[in-house]
Amino acid sequence: MEAEPQIAEIIEAEEADELLVGIDTDLHAWVADNQNFNALKNLMRYLHTLKGGSNMIQARHIGLIAHELETIYEKLINQQLQP
Repeated sequence: MEAEPQIAEIIEAEEADELLVGIDTDLHAWVADNQNFNALKNLMRYLHTLKGGSNMIQARHIGLIAHELETIYEKLINQQLQP
């Protein structure tokens, strides 16, 4: 049964890499065009996934930061906050 945790770690590491690449890509896309709401929506999805994963492994500070960023991006999308 030792292989299962190792596989889980590999999957988590790969998912984390994908999240970071996606966050980087969409953040740069939004910075280049702050009317790119699709980039913000993607960022919210990435952050939601990061928040959930962080809370699962009890990395609560990361989860809290992700939650706050989600809130900011949601306000930007709803035009309740200006860039």
